[in-house]
Amino acid sequence: MYVTNKFFWERKQSEKKSVEGLAIVSKHIFEKRKASCFTNQLINLLQELNVNEIELVGVDGNYCVLASALAGKKSGFNILFNETCIGVSKPLKFKKTRNLLANCGIAFTS
Repeated sequence: MYVTNKFFWERKQSEKKSVEGLAIVSKHIFEKRKASCFTNQLINLLQELNVNEIELVGVDGNYCVLASALAGKKSGFNILFNETCIGVSKPLKFKKTRNLLANCGIAFTS
């Protein structure tokens, strides 16, 4: 499943382009306009599929991936934060972020 950012300055009807080289292997593509990936129909699909554990990957663990991890946990999912597939723009800040996530019951893998 894929979630793309649709920033506030982007027109709602404009189509997002995937990054070159990304292999899209699913028809499940969602757009989000807020930090968490659970602000759209994704959560409904996950519940329909009886998903209980989600492995997150993404661009920045201090921002969108953090928001998604916390929202997913709050929604009752077990969250796996895959550090090898998550970028971090501010490594020093991520130390605090990692502690926050761990204290909220988020699991880590690398």
